[in-house]
Amino acid sequence: MKNRKEQPGRKAGLFIGGLLFGLIRGIFSRINTEKSGSNNMFNKKKITWDEIVLSYTKNPRDVKTVPLRKEGIWFYVFAENNDLYVTNANNHIDSSKIKTPRKIDKENFVTMLSIYAKRKNGESVTQEAIDITYNQVYWYGIFADMGL
Repeated sequence: MKNRKEQPGRKAGLFIGGLLFGLIRGIFSRINTEKSGSNNMFNKKKITWDEIVLSYTKNPRDVKTVPLRKEGIWFYVFAENNDLYVTNANNHIDSSKIKTPRKIDKENFVTMLSIYAKRKNGESVTQEAIDITYNQVYWYGIFADMGL
């Protein structure tokens, strides 16, 4: 009997088998991503800071936080002078407890939007978000309210 190394066509068979395995794995991965909607919906809708500010300028409103493991609480979002602010909810009893209105910094918009996308994909982003701002729960609620 020949040594395995000497068998003709073994390398070609392994190469083709590897290609088929990779192709099948890629197909199933794509199907699972499409079923779960993972990042597909998020990437289809683009939004700018100005669109968010305009939305809350025209319609300041109560927004709900979107925690992963418990029920969210409500807070109120309004805009002034191209800035966003959050404070206690106006129309809900289960409101946040904010002593003075908090400004939501425009400078954090792009970074927080990116972190929110990762969070929607199931990545753990808590520490990354806290390193940017302590207002991350309000950012997530605003993004969710805007349909992202």
